[in-house]
Amino acid sequence: MKKLTHVLAILIIFVICTSCFTACGSLNMEVTAFGTFLSLELKGENAATAAEEILDTLNATELLLSIASSDGDIGRINAAPAGNSIAIGSQTMELLIMAKKLYEQTDGAFNPALLPIVDLWGFSPLSTQKNIVPSDDEIAALLPICDFDLLEIDSQNLTVTKRHSQLKIDLGGFAKGYAVGLAAEIMTKHGVDGIVNLGGNLYCSYRGKIAVTSPRRSAAQYNGTISIEGATICTSGDYERYFEQNAVRYHHIMGKDGTPAGNGLVSVTVVCDSAALGDALSTAFFVLGYEDALNLADMYKQYGVFAVFLYEDKSVRTLGDGYEYVLIDGDYHFV
Repeated sequence: MKKLTHVLAILIIFVICTSCFTACGSLNMEVTAFGTFLSLELKGENAATAAEEILDTLNATELLLSIASSDGDIGRINAAPAGNSIAIGSQTMELLIMAKKLYEQTDGAFNPALLPIVDLWGFSPLSTQKNIVPSDDEIAALLPICDFDLLEIDSQNLTVTKRHSQLKIDLGGFAKGYAVGLAAEIMTKHGVDGIVNLGGNLYCSYRGKIAVTSPRRSAAQYNGTISIEGATICTSGDYERYFEQNAVRYHHIMGKDGTPAGNGLVSVTVVCDSAALGDALSTAFFVLGYEDALNLADMYKQYGVFAVFLYEDKSVRTLGDGYEYVLIDGDYHFV
């Protein structure tokens, strides 16, 4: 019997605030952005102005980076034939340079060029088929074009060139984190405190206790908590987008072989001073696994990287200094 389960949008991180907002000079709102929820809880005289600028900035950024927008930079890159020089904006270039660096540092574990594979599995917004496990031959046929090195990046002239017409990229692996970082900058500019939560990618300007939900059904609603201030927290998990077939869970985080990443992990949560980097690292750590993640984290220790790895066997491992993960769920244990 085939069982299909979808989790299209799930709040994976909750905030237990250590300070409260008053009615005066505060703003609470929730809208849709980047295909998920955007929650703003802002406090300060300029809260409304900051919120308006955040919404305008994130809407423009989404159009720029969306694979579904034919007018955006990523949409134009994906539609272009090989050999054509494509002019892009400075924001897109910034992300492509970061993505290329991570692609090289992780030996392809973080790979924005896996979009054809993600589409084949039915996890792309543009997928025409859903919840069908592809054959080994179908996967093997696409892997050669899922090479991020097939994109030539000219940072000086703000252009890129594809070396294969079927190369397709998606910066969704850290686009939401990048957007949260932009929102945080706007808050600082307007002297506003508060919380930005974009689909579980969260920035908290004041000291707050962040509670991470248990990724599987458990007696405890939360798995544990981390106290942060002026930092971001992002989670990648196998329960965000998935389907089950023959009692096997297939999720959207793809490994280098074109199949859902294993390592026994169910989620990785990353605290980081950079929202875009934290979002990217949560994906990369999930694909790499704990041991290989150690080396990558060491490369970015200046960004205050701290990570929590939750496993299928209910074990927990942490990586990095400067934060403490307080375990709540009694079904889990540290190793």
